[in-house]
Amino acid sequence: MQAIQVYKVDGKPPIITYSLKDEFIIANFIVSLVVKTSIFQMRKL
Repeated sequence: MQAIQVYKVDGKPPIITYSLKDEFIIANFIVSLVVKTSIFQMRKL
């Protein structure tokens, strides 16, 4: 999984770029899917 890069601009709160946010949301979605499917497979056995 890709690390999230956080940029601080002139002492303002950290800004996460929009594309990185999207990648993070997609990565979270994929991880949760993998976890759910692996739990489902384990229950089947």
